[in-house]
Amino acid sequence: MREAQSESHEVDEDRLADERARSSPTLACFGRQINFYLMTIHQTLQSIQKRLAPVSGEFALPEAERILEFLCKCSRSELYLSIKKELSHEIIQKIEALVNRRLTDEPLAYILGSVYFYNREFIVTPDVLIPRPDTEILVEEVLENEAACACRFLEMGTGAGCITAVLTEQNPFWKAVATDC
Repeated sequence: MREAQSESHEVDEDRLADERARSSPTLACFGRQINFYLMTIHQTLQSIQKRLAPVSGEFALPEAERILEFLCKCSRSELYLSIKKELSHEIIQKIEALVNRRLTDEPLAYILGSVYFYNREFIVTPDVLIPRPDTEILVEEVLENEAACACRFLEMGTGAGCITAVLTEQNPFWKAVATDC
């Protein structure tokens, strides 16, 4: 009797899963029709990485992670801890829109409106140059080689203001004037 109930219960679960899959809306996403209730963060991350590879090369995975972090409003660690979480229709649509913009070679920082520099998030727009990783090396060199005593400096062509913000935060006795033309 218990075996029959168990088999009946398994059949019911399979039938419900099949009905859910058939009745769930589908969405044309990443070049194929998907049942958006069944797409996990892991599957989405792989799909984004694959689609971004032609424009982002070796940075496709970090860019895919950044897109998901941005839309899921989570850190990279939280993203990977939630790898089996299913994404909603709304999130999938937003991902598709962001990926399509990135595929036109628009920089991800402009698409998301922010960039990380020296472990801090800065707002960027197309009116501002995106800080480069080389600039972080410059900041590190200045912090390592300059005395921590009071000093003043001028940053011309400041853009997002990353250099001045980081240097004066790390050394509160330093005073700066930052200007952009």
